[in-house]
Amino acid sequence: MLNSGHYRLPGACSGAAMLALVVLACTESPNMPDDGSGMASAKPAGGTTPTVTATNPPYGHRGDAGLVVGITGTGFAPGAVASWERNGGPDPKVTVNSTRYISSTQLEANITIAPDATVSLYDVAVTANGKKGIGTERFEVSTAIAILGAGLARGVNDNGQITGRDPAYLWSPSTGLDTIEVGAGGWDVSEDGQTVVGGRGSGSPTATTPKVWTRNGSGWISGSLPITAPAGNAQAVASDPSTGAAIAIGGVETWPLKGTKFRREPRVWLWTGSAWQLKVLPGAGGGTEGQVHDVTPSLVAAGNTPSGTNIAATIWTPNGSGGCGTRPVNSWIGWRRRP
Repeated sequence: MLNSGHYRLPGACSGAAMLALVVLACTESPNMPDDGSGMASAKPAGGTTPTVTATNPPYGHRGDAGLVVGITGTGFAPGAVASWERNGGPDPKVTVNSTRYISSTQLEANITIAPDATVSLYDVAVTANGKKGIGTERFEVSTAIAILGAGLARGVNDNGQITGRDPAYLWSPSTGLDTIEVGAGGWDVSEDGQTVVGGRGSGSPTATTPKVWTRNGSGWISGSLPITAPAGNAQAVASDPSTGAAIAIGGVETWPLKGTKFRREPRVWLWTGSAWQLKVLPGAGGGTEGQVHDVTPSLVAAGNTPSGTNIAATIWTPNGSGGCGTRPVNSWIGWRRRP
């Protein structure tokens, strides 16, 4: 202990010098290195804790190898390392091959997702300057597939082929995106992938032409379904259970009314072997207004008809008279469930 009454340093030492020694002894820390001048220097302060706000793309698929994922956040620094985590720690099924520093707000991670990775949401963590920040559920291992360059998907078959609108297209897991027609939209696709049905027009119910596209060796052949109204739309296709070829189409014909009002009527088109034939379905309670949303290979049509100011679910089934080939399809009996 330093005590001016009982202890003196060797040699002459002024009171001011002794005070300086006391101050130095009290303030010097073993964590403050000497900079070579005999005086202790302050240790630089660490960086801020990083944050992770988003990833791009925000998903990946089982088996993806070398997938480059952009990471957006704050507090990134050279040497930053990313990790994919679940249950509070790095997940062994998502390997980060490398992390590239771009800026204090951008990183790029190259990752590999194991074929047996859990389909789930993952946290994305970034460690920089010895500090770790976690973005909760910023990445998903998914079975979903993005269809780049395509619009709204509306129909799919058992082979995973998808059709949609703007433009009308067919996407296949094996061949990718095939554009059919600009300014049109596909609503459904046959099981063999050779027929797409939908409409062409502005999207207004009174300005759409029901369309059927069939694939040949070099592309798609565009055809218009027969109608008696000014407009219409094809909304569903039924396929032969054996061949997968299109045999029936369900949809609507549309009549414009006063102002912006219009009336839809339920329709089915049947393949005769050489052309599509229009069939008018009976209404239920107040005319034929309504529409067909789906049709089965046994030619049962499902849709809706009005019930007062409400909409009633409606089923149309063949009544056994007439035919098309071996199928009794000349006329239908309507059934509906009141809302």
